[in-house]
Amino acid sequence: TYTVQLLQPVEHETAGGENLLDFNIGLTTAANTYLNLQVTVEDDAPSDDVLVQASEMVALQDTNLMLVLDASQSMSAGTPSQLSQAVDAAKLLLDSYDAYGDVRVRLVVFDTTAQTQGTVWMTVAEAKVALDAVQLGSFTNYDAALANAMDAFGSPGKLDGAQNVSYFLTDGAPSYGDGNSDALTNNASGTGDVGISAAEEAIWRDFLTANNITSHALGFGGDFSAATRAQLDPIAYNGATGVDMTGIRVGSVGALADMLLNLSASSLTGNIIGAEGRDALTNEVETVALGADGGYIHSINFLGGTFTYDEATQTVSKVGGANLVHTFDPATGNVVIGQTLGSVSFAVNVFTGAYEYRGVVGNT
Repeated sequence: TYTVQLLQPVEHETAGGENLLDFNIGLTTAANTYLNLQVTVEDDAPSDDVLVQASEMVALQDTNLMLVLDASQSMSAGTPSQLSQAVDAAKLLLDSYDAYGDVRVRLVVFDTTAQTQGTVWMTVAEAKVALDAVQLGSFTNYDAALANAMDAFGSPGKLDGAQNVSYFLTDGAPSYGDGNSDALTNNASGTGDVGISAAEEAIWRDFLTANNITSHALGFGGDFSAATRAQLDPIAYNGATGVDMTGIRVGSVGALADMLLNLSASSLTGNIIGAEGRDALTNEVETVALGADGGYIHSINFLGGTFTYDEATQTVSKVGGANLVHTFDPATGNVVIGQTLGSVSFAVNVFTGAYEYRGVVGNT
């Protein structure tokens, strides 16, 4: 037996399809015996009728979600108000987590002091009703908000074995504190201890770590400056992993929903090349490969839309998928497909086959 290694492409008489090229190699052994070895090179063209479906799904994950919402007077700004838009964004956030598994919600509303809505962890439906009932208050007290959140987390009704997340949403820097920079209490003081001190940050982080809570802190609105964003840093921390995080500045309350959905979305990565697909003509299972001549991903079907790459024009066109939008970079080959409103997106490279899916369970 013998093995022949093909080191580079071989030009076939007939290009553009699958065919065989035979040639002979003459060898002379040490005993002056002449051997004639026949070599066959198969030109295996990329298939344009193999359907690949990413059957992997984002894993189900139950969630205990604590929402700490600013209801200070400044949230009345705008039409509709910043409070109204923040409530709508929070509802979308709850729906996003609800798509992954069971969810329980604890809602803390703060202004000069903080108030916990209800006495137990709520369902998503109950939390939406509570959000609609939020009333505007006066000043902004971060200390009171965190103190009440720590108390609220211990209420009955949490899900066992669920992930724990917290979202702190505000439109401005703190204007009140609790009057004690070494503690977090639900009290109001307009002088001293405004914002989260180092000692208070340590108390908050210990609480997050003890309960494996990932805490996101987001500021939004025209009055929320880059300098103000630093006030959120002590609140943002991953207590489940011990990784430090920073506060997030959202340019406007209108962009808050997209940011929240992005933070909540799960992801799945892989590569179409090398995956198993089913031939649309023969119904046989095949492994996707481009072959020595190269190739590309020609068509993508996603959530009711078909996205087709045209090599000649270096463009990607869409058919169907009325609620889907897409972008394409011909230099890199990256196609990014997303929903006009939602947390689902799919990015695929038509040259390499690499993809990343972000979104809810069960979408393919």
